[in-house]
Amino acid sequence: MPTSVRSRRGRQSGDEPVSRLRVDALKLSLRAPEARRAEARALQIAAEERFMPAVLQALHRRLAAAYGPEAVIRIARLRLRLSMAMAGLGPGALAEQIGQDLAARIEAALPRLGRTSWVQTRDATVQLFRSRADLQAVALVAAAQRRPGPEGTRQDFAPLWRALLARPAAARARVLAASAEESGLQAVLARLGPVDLPTLDALAAARPPPAVLAELRRAQARVAAAAAGQGTAPALADPSPPEVPPVPVAPPGAEPSAPRPRTGPGSPPIAEPANAPTPPAAADDPAVPPEPGPTAPPAGAPSDPAGTDLPPPGAPVPPAAAPVPADAAGAPSPLGPGAPRPAPAAASSEPEALATEWGGLPYLLNITLRLELPERLWRIGLDEGTVIAAMLARIAGTAEDPAWDLLRPDYPAPARPPPPLADWARAELVSETEAEAEARATGDGLGARIADLAAWYAEGPSWELPAWGAALHLAVLEDLLGAHAGPQALAERLRLRGKILDGDETVRILLPLDSIDPELRRLGLDADPGYLPWLGKRLVFDFVEAGP
Repeated sequence: MPTSVRSRRGRQSGDEPVSRLRVDALKLSLRAPEARRAEARALQIAAEERFMPAVLQALHRRLAAAYGPEAVIRIARLRLRLSMAMAGLGPGALAEQIGQDLAARIEAALPRLGRTSWVQTRDATVQLFRSRADLQAVALVAAAQRRPGPEGTRQDFAPLWRALLARPAAARARVLAASAEESGLQAVLARLGPVDLPTLDALAAARPPPAVLAELRRAQARVAAAAAGQGTAPALADPSPPEVPPVPVAPPGAEPSAPRPRTGPGSPPIAEPANAPTPPAAADDPAVPPEPGPTAPPAGAPSDPAGTDLPPPGAPVPPAAAPVPADAAGAPSPLGPGAPRPAPAAASSEPEALATEWGGLPYLLNITLRLELPERLWRIGLDEGTVIAAMLARIAGTAEDPAWDLLRPDYPAPARPPPPLADWARAELVSETEAEAEARATGDGLGARIADLAAWYAEGPSWELPAWGAALHLAVLEDLLGAHAGPQALAERLRLRGKILDGDETVRILLPLDSIDPELRRLGLDADPGYLPWLGKRLVFDFVEAGP
């Protein structure tokens, strides 16, 4: 794929192709000496069209030599400091040196192959996969197990499975083999049901590696038994069905689908992240499956099981189909169209209402988002939900309440304290966040007030992330209110008894209508925070007449 460098002005450049290197966005700014200000525009165009492509060429050469031409390296953050000695180099040598230094930073963060989580060092945040098949396998297994994948968010299994079926047989085999190496192929195949039997037959007939074939055979027996309504099934003969039909995908050159808000910033190899750990994939890029279009999936591809036509009134009722096997979470398998079609699953019931004593504390999420705190936490390698929940718990002075527990992606698992921070990470988080808070402040001395409150919230003499976060939120709230009310008074002001409905897509906090605080409403603090990227859900406040 040709290199495409995009500057702040959006100018595209890069005539010489660089295999497997893609830059989604690159920030570029130049400061010209006073004597050459008239040449600034010409200098920037030269940097965009010749200098930066040369840097990327050097970066690509070194990484390809170190990790092989098939490796996939994804970079969310990369920091480079240039020494004054470089000032004496010519343009070509300088571009080569910068590219080599960028590659060295990446290599320092990637001591070995096979890492599937973000690796942080002082100067880089990177991911490494041995191949595109490994990247897709990790995403597929994570979706099958309903946990966050390489993007840092939970993805739906069905679109990823459809995208896999749309790929050539050899590519499918590589992804399935990589899934087996991740010890996740069994979880992937467990998401299939009786109408997917032709798909399993076709995959088995393609002569996959032995480990993959063994899992496919077990899955064939399971779904055949489920279709027949019996506990076990005889061994199946070697089937020879036609090739798995492809799923329609967007043509090359189509506009990429919008990335899911982050975690995640779309992150080019050299640019600072904006909002997601990886850049959005183009439609012709096999590294990340395309979003499904409105076309109906073919036979063998998972689809919505709730689309069964109902018989007209008075028609004879057909015999019930075999039950759809449930996965570990109790949800029906994502089945595609086929015959016979299993009976649709019953509609899910209303989520259980959880009682909370601190229904007003999530108002502070509006401050959290204004300060871009989730993004800053992600940049230094912390789980946003875990840290923010710990900060709110410190304000309340109690360990557990659904008002903050539900902000953690791993809920209902027990809360874990945030990990210790390296000095560089603490300095970056504190300086950048407090600078943003002070820029928004209406009064003076916000930094000193944060320090005072952090000492009040701390459980010991050392600096603590939850204590600092609690102090940050309360100091900003005091500034908005125009008075130092103190931690206990402000906490009690946010202590509102209510109930919380934790749905699949929305966390709904129900509060009494008479609990509305006009001053907090004027400040916009009881507005719906909306979509929380790390949680994959929206959070809304509902004020009810008679109280929840």
